[in-house]
Amino acid sequence: MRAARHLCGAAAALLAAWGAALPVLAQPVEVATGPDLPAEEALMLRRALQKAQLFLKSEIGGGDDPDYAGLRVLGSHDPDWLTARLAEERLARTDATRLATDACTGGVARISGRAGPGWILLCWPGHEMGLPRVALRVEDRLAPMAVHELTHAVQQAHAGARAGVARDLPIWFIEGVAEDLEQRFDTRSPRTARRSLSQAARQLEHLGSSLTEMSGGALTAEDYDVAALALRVLVARHGGDPMEVWRLIGQGQDAMAAFEAVFDADPQDFARLFEAARRDPDALLALADGA
Repeated sequence: MRAARHLCGAAAALLAAWGAALPVLAQPVEVATGPDLPAEEALMLRRALQKAQLFLKSEIGGGDDPDYAGLRVLGSHDPDWLTARLAEERLARTDATRLATDACTGGVARISGRAGPGWILLCWPGHEMGLPRVALRVEDRLAPMAVHELTHAVQQAHAGARAGVARDLPIWFIEGVAEDLEQRFDTRSPRTARRSLSQAARQLEHLGSSLTEMSGGALTAEDYDVAALALRVLVARHGGDPMEVWRLIGQGQDAMAAFEAVFDADPQDFARLFEAARRDPDALLALADGA
């Protein structure tokens, strides 16, 4: 139905009011939206990106805008349009159809995303966007997903021409950094709001894959949670700035050497310690404390 393609007036007015007073960023990202996307949703996407950038500026930018130079953000309901844009602009070096289809497989009000060198895809279903409750749920989830995918963009920007080397990092570490930042941002969501380390350890002791079983194309929601928990335990135990790993890779170090330089730990050794402790929340908390 035509009405389902557009936000109702009340929802559109509310979305327009949200974020209207956000400050102008020094380096806004370049956004392209599909012809299927109504103007209200395109505006919603841009404001979500703005909120995400402001958050990352404070969390990982040290008060400066992280490096988004040349970054393209593609937003749509339509995987065919996303596929065509990826191919047209030669942004994806792997199968563009698979990337776009994977990014658009979420359910109602579920936002999905993918990131690669110089690009981000954000996709969400549009068939129920005419309902105010769905529109507002999408608004709630767009900015957290933008935080996650923009974090990957910053990782790749730090690695620069050596972004391929950074793919040798463990997937739990790559995704754990992005998921932890998403959880810090998304304080309202029951699933992704950042829990205390003790709460997270107890809620996840029997969920998700082991760190060594995680692979880039098949992570569940629980896997992302476990990856974020592992990242938090790693930093609590060893200190260090996770984003520094990508900076060191960009400066010429290989992936494992950069990880060890930042955390003074071997990633495989840490993964074994984490897995040995994670089924016992008290042991996991002791591991975080340096035991």
